[in-house]
Amino acid sequence: MFNRTAKLTGMMILALMLTGCVSSGGIDPAVGNWNVVAVSALGTDEQTIVINNDMTGLLKAQGQDFTLRNVVSDSGALTFDVTFSIQGIDISAKFMGAIDGDAIKGELVTQFGNASVTGSRES
Repeated sequence: MFNRTAKLTGMMILALMLTGCVSSGGIDPAVGNWNVVAVSALGTDEQTIVINNDMTGLLKAQGQDFTLRNVVSDSGALTFDVTFSIQGIDISAKFMGAIDGDAIKGELVTQFGNASVTGSRES
């Protein structure tokens, strides 16, 4: 009887652990490469946003790579900070947007004005 109870208890614990892994695991929907277009008063700029599994990443624009900081993806909302270095001047920016499937939309906010950002996941 003890052996049977121990086996059942073990199987229940294993099932609960596996259920927890499946429900809490998986790849965050923000992870991937995103081809985006940023439109501001300065014009239109094609960029790539790269978000890694560990919530690090890059924004690739005009032949340069800029490191993303404070990347947060929560229930479809995505935010991150980035600093552009343009002609020796550092410009801090914050992205605030949303991911819907393979589409991304948001705004890049800087002290010099904002840029609307739209794009899609790279296939």
